[in-house]
Amino acid sequence: MKTQAKWLLLLLISVMVMLMTGCGGEVRTSSETEVDANWAGTRIVTARFSRSTFNREADTTIRSLDKLIQKECPSQLEWERVLKSGYYEYSFQLSFTSMEDYKQKVDAILGETGHVIIETVDTLYEEETILKEDIEPSDLLNWLKEAIAKEENEALANVERLFRDYSNELICNGEKIKLEEDYLSYSNNRHVEFKGIDFVTDITEDNLFNRTIEIRMLLNISEEKQAQIREEFAKRLPAGATSTWGEKDNQTFYQAAMQNMTPEQLTKFTNAVMDSQANGMNIISASTGLFQFRQEFEESIDLSSYFVGNTDELPFVYYAKGSEGISLLSFEETDEQEQQDQSHSQKTSETEFPYAENGYQVLLDGDVDEEVISFLFDNSYEVSSIDVNTDVGWNDKFERTIVLNYDRIPLQKEQETIKKIMEDEAQGLSTIALQTQDNVFGIVVKQSGTADEITTAFQTIFNSDSYISYEQDYTGMLKFAMPYQFAEKLYFDQFLVNGEMPQIVYHTNFLNGEQVQEDNTLSGRITANGKGYEENSQGLSVEVAVVATQQSYLPIFLIVLAILLIGTVLLLIIRWIRNRMKKKKETASNVEEHKANELSLEESQTIQEPTEQTIQEKSNSENEMAETIMDSPGKKEADWDAWKPPVKELPTVAEANEIASVRGEKKRVDIPSIRDEKKTVVQDSKALEAEAQWKEELEKALAQEVNKTIDERKEENNSNE
Repeated sequence: MKTQAKWLLLLLISVMVMLMTGCGGEVRTSSETEVDANWAGTRIVTARFSRSTFNREADTTIRSLDKLIQKECPSQLEWERVLKSGYYEYSFQLSFTSMEDYKQKVDAILGETGHVIIETVDTLYEEETILKEDIEPSDLLNWLKEAIAKEENEALANVERLFRDYSNELICNGEKIKLEEDYLSYSNNRHVEFKGIDFVTDITEDNLFNRTIEIRMLLNISEEKQAQIREEFAKRLPAGATSTWGEKDNQTFYQAAMQNMTPEQLTKFTNAVMDSQANGMNIISASTGLFQFRQEFEESIDLSSYFVGNTDELPFVYYAKGSEGISLLSFEETDEQEQQDQSHSQKTSETEFPYAENGYQVLLDGDVDEEVISFLFDNSYEVSSIDVNTDVGWNDKFERTIVLNYDRIPLQKEQETIKKIMEDEAQGLSTIALQTQDNVFGIVVKQSGTADEITTAFQTIFNSDSYISYEQDYTGMLKFAMPYQFAEKLYFDQFLVNGEMPQIVYHTNFLNGEQVQEDNTLSGRITANGKGYEENSQGLSVEVAVVATQQSYLPIFLIVLAILLIGTVLLLIIRWIRNRMKKKKETASNVEEHKANELSLEESQTIQEPTEQTIQEKSNSENEMAETIMDSPGKKEADWDAWKPPVKELPTVAEANEIASVRGEKKRVDIPSIRDEKKTVVQDSKALEAEAQWKEELEKALAQEVNKTIDERKEENNSNE
């Protein structure tokens, strides 16, 4: 034991002498740490002793040192000695599975904590573990230094002077890491590297927003962290939004989109995707009216959440478009921003702009990670044509319809706004209605009244100095004519939007169908009964003079007269038919009456043998009767009674007076023609038959004469009526 101590002491003394004299013999220490991405690996600290340090009994001295190391070496280290050409080398290996394991073992070797510091960064886009040390490789051999000093009762400082650190290396995943200091330090930073952000914004016809945000990135992170990012992105989105992941150009892209958003919803959506509360869409100004709808927006964009790790600059593209038109105005920037813009203007100008219009590209850096963008959304609508129909009636009465046709169909809320404004302007003097025909939206303005009333109504609603002049010349009803003199001048100044004049079509109609003779002084695009318009310093105007042709009332009079004549003829025909039916009925009644009288007469006669004298008397009586009728019409009734044979009294005939009157008017009855046929009368059956036949023929002749006379009398009475 004493021999070993003696040789060890000699070793130390010789080492000290060599150090003081500049000769070799120092203990060189070095460290080499090799780990993987999870900081699992080994650290080997070597101590090299030169053979020139020892005398001829060096081997004995080395064996004594081996025994000392074997006794004092910490359990965390594995050691071995290797004899190489010209020196002895001791290697001490520390094995570990993680940074925390490494830290614990180093603390155990040193016998104290605080020399190894581990810092961890774990965010959504970044994961990093930082290890820092404040010890040199020889510090891991402090236990050996202390053991030698204790063994030889030597000051520790003197022993420490023998050890000198020459190198400290770190190899991670096969790659040598350069250490900025002599101390071991390591960072396994892994983060998402963002390569660019695009905003694509569409403004719909309903004045709502559609937006797609595309974020391009490199995912230099673990699979676990990637899954966490996807889950977090999906969790951020508001209801109604959609998202997708993909790969292109060796980059991972994420797209989030949402449709039909109000400015408030757009702000909420953008803040969710950008993981910031500094984004916001604001309406600076808005103008609505009869002929135009405009809105100016300003949006603040905050990209600070995507400056991760060592990201120094981030390309940002903003693109906006509208259904009818949108223009980007400008964005606020400080003087410093202007200088920065100039510095990278060349870089951005060389980059192909991804959109043709209504967008711009900005290269933001870590100092300027916010942008304020203003743009004007001009979704105007205009009156493309105006139809004016003026109907002129009797007694200075007018009816006018004005249709304002727009170049596009406004939204429902815009239509309601237009109607309300028009009704307010009309002040109750015009009626307002909306119509959509053949995909053309129009406002229908109706006015009625006298010339002064519709002039006032037009001036009120359109705020113009239009006028109407109207004259009506009554030339007398005998001529059946009423000529007109009608002229008006209309101004449509407020329809001149953006320097464009609408197409105006003017029609004049007379309510009663009169034809119009137009003035021939107009020219231009307005159609006024086939004519045009003229423009003056006061604005767009139309001036029309019309004169109605004379219109006679004679056709109307003839039509009425014809109707009266036709009615009269129809009444006469109806009366004649009724009289004819009545006559037929009376004739049938008279025939039946005569037959009844004849039967009555035959029954009352007594069958006798008439003598020739009797027959002769009768013949004489008949002759006297005939002569009496011819000579004295007033006595026909008495002579008739005296002449006719005695018969049984017959029923009274309803028209006895008419029959009597007819008898009085008869001048002659052709009785002799009947009597001459009776030359002889014999008292036999043949004579009776002849007499009966004669009576029958006589009665028939009388009946015919009576009926004929009655008909003539009735016709004469009808004609008198």
